[in-house]
Amino acid sequence: MYAHGPENNLSVSLCSRTQPLDTAEDDLAALGVCAAPLADSFEWPKSFSYVQIAVVLGTGIGIILLVVVVSAMIKRYSRS
Repeated sequence: MYAHGPENNLSVSLCSRTQPLDTAEDDLAALGVCAAPLADSFEWPKSFSYVQIAVVLGTGIGIILLVVVVSAMIKRYSRS
């Protein structure tokens, strides 16, 4: 994967040389032996439990509510 931009905000585009691993022989050869990712060492979970989904959704909703409440308080007290 080729990325550009500041170190803390990298991005890729369709115009970059990013391509599937099986068609990137030239790039991998230029990068050297340690350049190939360990694609077979990671597996996505087959499924998520209802508890995991509830925790993620609850956390997201809680953060949104917190932002709304804090924003309303800032707006209210800045009028004074």
